[in-house]
Amino acid sequence: MKKFFERNILDELYESKESEFADNILEKMQERNEKIKSLVIEEKLKKKIEKSITNERIQSEVLKILNEYELERGKEDSFWNKMYYKLGAYDSIKLKEILKNEVEEKTTVFNETLDDFYDNLISSRIELLKENTKYKEIKDKIEKIKKDNPNVRTFIEVRKIVELSDMELKAILDILSLQQSLDTFETIETFKLGIREMILFLRQMKLL
Repeated sequence: MKKFFERNILDELYESKESEFADNILEKMQERNEKIKSLVIEEKLKKKIEKSITNERIQSEVLKILNEYELERGKEDSFWNKMYYKLGAYDSIKLKEILKNEVEEKTTVFNETLDDFYDNLISSRIELLKENTKYKEIKDKIEKIKKDNPNVRTFIEVRKIVELSDMELKAILDILSLQQSLDTFETIETFKLGIREMILFLRQMKLL
């Protein structure tokens, strides 16, 4: 945590942008007819104080304390905003190192034809799912149901219409339910592959 309290280039970057950034946001809010709620509440509070406290000396002291509170709160907000700004910068550096070390360099599937892309996606997903024990357990359950129910296997794999018993119909429903779980695993792995491919693509384009 020491680096957060040591003054460095990030402090200067934040301070050089803070006022301009705030002014730009306020300008956009005005264009959209939006108000900062805290300022509206502050104005209501001041009016309430002026109305409730008739003694001018006490009223002046209360308003002075309120102004001091606002100034200190503004300083604290600026401090915490700077800390989060630095946290974001440090996290982005850490993320870049993680991506650099964990994502292997190779040609992305963006450079391939559609057929090659699909084949690459399927083969890559199969490789990843081989390591997933839960996925393999579900596959084994489906295979066991088919083995115990030959007509079910014929119906599903051969696509041949056969007469099915109530037990076999239930077996098909069980397979469909298990298949949904498999689809979920495959969707998750496809999502991960998509992230990996995008990272590789951005690195090849010198954007990462």
